[in-house]
Amino acid sequence: MIRAPISEIQGPDRQLECHRALDAHVMEAVDQATKVGWTASEVFGALEAVIADRRLAYSTSTSTTEANSEISMASGVDGATANL
Repeated sequence: MIRAPISEIQGPDRQLECHRALDAHVMEAVDQATKVGWTASEVFGALEAVIADRRLAYSTSTSTTEANSEISMASGVDGATANL
């Protein structure tokens, strides 16, 4: 489970909290992918592409729900699978 933010104020501390909350989950996904045969380079390249796609979808959508729906349709996966 991803921890909720402690800090309610935007800023570097909140960004660091988010980094720490996501880090273990990202590394778990990387570890799982490399264990089944993907190279680390392939995994990190794919993650960069996924992040770019999500960033674009979120920046052009009016809501998170809309963005998740667009990403799911474009990638052919459900939102649970697409999330790290």
